[in-house]
Amino acid sequence: MPRIPVINTSHLDRIDELLVDNIDTGEFKLHRSVFTDEALFDLEMKYIFEGNWVYLAHESQIPNNNDYYTTYIGRQPIIIARNRNGELNAMINACSHRGAQLCRYKRGNKATYTCPFHGWTFNNSGKLLKVKDPTDAGYSDCFNQDGSHDLKKVARFESYKGFLFGSLNPDVPSLEEFLGETTKIIDMIVDQ
Repeated sequence: MPRIPVINTSHLDRIDELLVDNIDTGEFKLHRSVFTDEALFDLEMKYIFEGNWVYLAHESQIPNNNDYYTTYIGRQPIIIARNRNGELNAMINACSHRGAQLCRYKRGNKATYTCPFHGWTFNNSGKLLKVKDPTDAGYSDCFNQDGSHDLKKVARFESYKGFLFGSLNPDVPSLEEFLGETTKIIDMIVDQ
């Protein structure tokens, strides 16, 4: 697991004042400013929600071919889609051209996604299928070579017993290592 660097910010300098953790008296308090501190929020996003595994959905929420489900990893919107072959894919929910959001609904069933900005169309595996007026748009000869303009895949995307997890960080430990003893609880739930 990546080590979180200590950053000299006011909330960390006075963390002892913000947290009361007294086992003897049973007093456990956290000052409400912790929930509104922008610097702490940014640290949590970077190292917890955008730098580690995050639970995204259950496979049952995307049961049919061409179904999709949208959610977030930290601040990053993503699409989880089941393609026509039944394979699940997790991609950034933004057109690779200008970044416009492709899926504006929580869930649905679509084989393709068309950007509302310039009309680029992608299949539900993330491959760029077509662009409007490719010859008149002024794209270079190297445009869309080897998937260069396909949707960006989530760096790590795995399923454990139907529970879907993703990470924007390609260097996270394996999902089973991250889940640790939690796998026993998931196994008990699934095996009922």
